[in-house]
Amino acid sequence: MTLASSETRCSITAHAVVVANLKRIAELRDVPGPPLGPQLPKRFLRHCDEHTIVGMSAVLTAITHLPAPLPDFHSWGVLAAPCLAGRLLSSRTLTLLPKTGAAGVSPHLIPQCSLHAMASAVSVGLGMHGPNMGVGGGPQSITEGLLAALSILDDPGVPGIWLLLTQWNEEPIPDGLGGATNDAVCCGVALALVASAATATESLNTPTLSLRLPTQATPPQSAGLSLPIKPAIPIKPALPIKLAHFAAQLDAISLQRPNTSRWLHDCDWGAQLEVA
Repeated sequence: MTLASSETRCSITAHAVVVANLKRIAELRDVPGPPLGPQLPKRFLRHCDEHTIVGMSAVLTAITHLPAPLPDFHSWGVLAAPCLAGRLLSSRTLTLLPKTGAAGVSPHLIPQCSLHAMASAVSVGLGMHGPNMGVGGGPQSITEGLLAALSILDDPGVPGIWLLLTQWNEEPIPDGLGGATNDAVCCGVALALVASAATATESLNTPTLSLRLPTQATPPQSAGLSLPIKPAIPIKPALPIKLAHFAAQLDAISLQRPNTSRWLHDCDWGAQLEVA
């Protein structure tokens, strides 16, 4: 039998990690980026969900890490993969609904807490005109975001993608008023991704994100012989990615290259994601 495999990859030209509790998120709502980075209009994030604020802060920080000259983001795309976003405002709405009725429902609930809210905010805030969309939204959103980014970069009309990943390190316990009874912490990671073929020479300090598809066995071409194809890689349930762990590994890989540090994740359908 012969084995067939396929791999696709892209370059991570810059990344940033932002970790913030609810008090820090309130501060980032007014000033999300570093002083020397790009700035947003005042009150731009006034009604945004906590995940959007942390994700936007990560993007603005990552831009300051990009090598000069900065790329033209006009045609770049934005993918956002928040894990269980919008829960605090939704909890407040459901708590007050019996008392206030429909008149008490915030008009910002749907546009700011939907799956596509974060990607849209970054696209509008930074003047991008490439594709923007939310991915996943549930416990497997980090994996789904990484896979979607690799897929979209196959389009030659998309020169690059900002991938935003957000997740609560500890889920907030809603107090019903829009806040939480615990000191919840949200982690956000922003990745500037470009197709590997778009970089003339890849620096040793440029990590890559790659996807290896499941290897399949091809049955022998004997006359009249038909055998079922079995995957060479056993399929097993995959645990959701912990974003805090992924962020720590990503920082370590960026700092330690050209050493052999790498991050691996086995998808439940047999493929494997790698950052190295």
